[in-house]
Amino acid sequence: MNTDKDVRIIMVNEVIDRNKVSAFQWRVIAICSLIALLDGFDTQAIGFVAPVITSEFNIPSTEMGIVFSAGLIGLMFGAFALSPVADRIGRKPVIILSCVVMGVFSLFTATADGFNELVVYRFLTGIGLGGVMPNINTLTSEYAPGKRRAILMTIMFLGFPFGAAVGGFLSSGLIASYGWQAVFIVGGIAPLVLVIFLHFFLPESICFLAEKNPNDPSIGKLLNKIETSFSPKTNDHYRLAERTSGSSIGMLFQGGYFNATMMLWVIFFLNLMLMYTLLNWLPTLMGEEGLTLEDAILTTVAFNIGGVAGMLVLAQFIDRFGPFRVLGSVYFITTIVVAGLGLVGSSFPMAMGIAACAGFCITGSQFGINVFAVNLYPTHARSTGLGWALAVGRLGAIIGPFMLGVMKARDWSSDDIFYFLAIPALFCLILIFFMTKLERVKTQFKN
Repeated sequence: MNTDKDVRIIMVNEVIDRNKVSAFQWRVIAICSLIALLDGFDTQAIGFVAPVITSEFNIPSTEMGIVFSAGLIGLMFGAFALSPVADRIGRKPVIILSCVVMGVFSLFTATADGFNELVVYRFLTGIGLGGVMPNINTLTSEYAPGKRRAILMTIMFLGFPFGAAVGGFLSSGLIASYGWQAVFIVGGIAPLVLVIFLHFFLPESICFLAEKNPNDPSIGKLLNKIETSFSPKTNDHYRLAERTSGSSIGMLFQGGYFNATMMLWVIFFLNLMLMYTLLNWLPTLMGEEGLTLEDAILTTVAFNIGGVAGMLVLAQFIDRFGPFRVLGSVYFITTIVVAGLGLVGSSFPMAMGIAACAGFCITGSQFGINVFAVNLYPTHARSTGLGWALAVGRLGAIIGPFMLGVMKARDWSSDDIFYFLAIPALFCLILIFFMTKLERVKTQFKN
């Protein structure tokens, strides 16, 4: 007969944190990166085919902007709706469901024969895309040792820009040989095939399992793959460092989390607004500064290359020094750099350097706050916390480019626009400072 003395209390977080990254954990990261790659391809697919569709369907460029926005709005809805579901039923089933939605409606997009169908199908595809990103970030974070979490999440996320880049190369050949529909057919079939692979090889979050059922024997089997010397026993009881209960949505607003959530949402909104505004308008604005069209386009390339470098470098700094000092310093530099874009004139080397610096800071800090968000909330609210913050950020991504269009219509100069765009970075710096004073944040981030 078993007694209480037979029960071992196993702290799941401690087992993960005291070990080096195992082959099993690298496999989880690789699978999530593959999902991010397909997410990047499908997110950018409409941009690849836009010139052909605009001509074939006689869609004005202003209406094509609505098609782009439909996908972003779908992303926002997907993050809002599916993130709390993942905190209730698990990361894995929601990732699989999101891939199915993404694949099915990408295939439907290939059958569209007009503007209205494009808008509907891109919105529905966006819902799937919006459900993927918070959950692969969360799943990666929950298998990563605390001291390596930021860099491992960054490595996983690199699949997204790689997917967008590969998609650009593939799309030109697909469109030339088979028409624009081929891009969406490939973008639809790939995630549906991947679903079969995910069913068999993607594990559920070990932290989610421990939160839902501390006596689940599958937890011991997963821990054995992380620490081969660990031998699970029948009566093992698995726990997490934090023990919480209640609604995942309610957790974002209760007690000490309320102020942190509100400030985090504003930072996501402002940072994504700044990032998407520059991604969309940088060539136009730099052209007005005096650069040729070709050189102005290259500044956007520099922005993206700087962004990849920023993710890799800042992740290591965050793992070493913690989020506050790193993000505070970066937002201070961002304020200066973005304003500096208005001073480059027709100097191409200076424009490339400052644009790369801006991408380094803005894209790098965006991923830094993603890591911050998953570390802020307890396990049962983690996917909701990151998903809803990303959804609020998508509002900024939609509003920012539109707002700049209004400024252009009112004859704002490019210099004045760059000075104005420095203000969101300054506000992010101020908010990071105030977040360091919150008691809840102090207890979550010891360093």
